[in-house]
Amino acid sequence: AFVDSFSRSLAYEYKDKGIHVHLVGPGYVFTKMIDKLLDGPSLTAPTPDTLVRSDLRSITRIQVTSGYWFHNLMVR
Repeated sequence: AFVDSFSRSLAYEYKDKGIHVHLVGPGYVFTKMIDKLLDGPSLTAPTPDTLVRSDLRSITRIQVTSGYWFHNLMVR
């Protein structure tokens, strides 16, 4: 909650200076840290490359996101 609140405060404080703050709070991402828990990348645990490509598409439109469309559905 702190990071979300802090990011929103920064965004408000710096919006007149043309600085955009984009908070990414992803769900599971298929990395070496969780590869023993899962069989491989999936809809619920994308690869880091997939997550970044997805997030870059939303960077100018959304201030707070999970970065990946399926994770956004799970949060709502």
